[in-house]
Amino acid sequence: MRSMYFATALAIGLATAAQSAEITIVTPGFFGLGGVKELAAKYEKETGNKVTVDQEGMGQMIASVKKASDVVILPNDLMKQAVKDKLIDGSTVKPLGRVDIVMIVPKGAKHPDISTVAKVAAAVKGAKQIAYSNPFTAEKSAQAMKIHEMLQRPDFKPNNGKPPAKGNAVVGIKEGADMGFQLKTQINDPAVELVGSVPDSLGLFLDGDIAVSAISKDKAAATAFINYLKSPASIAYFKSRGADVK
Repeated sequence: MRSMYFATALAIGLATAAQSAEITIVTPGFFGLGGVKELAAKYEKETGNKVTVDQEGMGQMIASVKKASDVVILPNDLMKQAVKDKLIDGSTVKPLGRVDIVMIVPKGAKHPDISTVAKVAAAVKGAKQIAYSNPFTAEKSAQAMKIHEMLQRPDFKPNNGKPPAKGNAVVGIKEGADMGFQLKTQINDPAVELVGSVPDSLGLFLDGDIAVSAISKDKAAATAFINYLKSPASIAYFKSRGADVK
């Protein structure tokens, strides 16, 4: 009887090993820090599949997709180009969601009214210093460039927008800035407070798509992980982290 139990356990173990998979997820920071890393770890624990999360800046993402990838998360425009370049299985592309770039202030500071474009402009022009990530590094931060472009609008000038020597808007506020703009998924710090999202017409948000890479060696496992990220429980977790996933 004992030998039968041993044989059964061995068979189950071999079957589990045979069914396990290894997948690599390439994601930008706005989703990597918005829940993908934690959900990947949870999925790995639940399924036994090995999940590697490769979080990259926009300047390095395409190289990572070409090198090793199964599931790819990209901003809309980059995803469309990746499909054209045959780096992505176009039939698998799905919208993942949106992450807002929000205004933050030091803890306890007054929250300006940002309900209209004109009021955002007034708040920006009245700030002593505005912190945001540097858009001109090798990382080529998409959020930083969007903020930079907003600050260059004629109706937003003059302003004192300035990236910190190293880091993002949270770091800049800790260094003395009285206002900043940062991805909502990246402001989990007690030193700052969320003011809120600006009007959509200013374009301070990042929309992401998710798809299976053209070089994936296990498209079934990649698809299963995408379905996991789109499950109700995962969507609820994303939203708790500031990412509006649908």
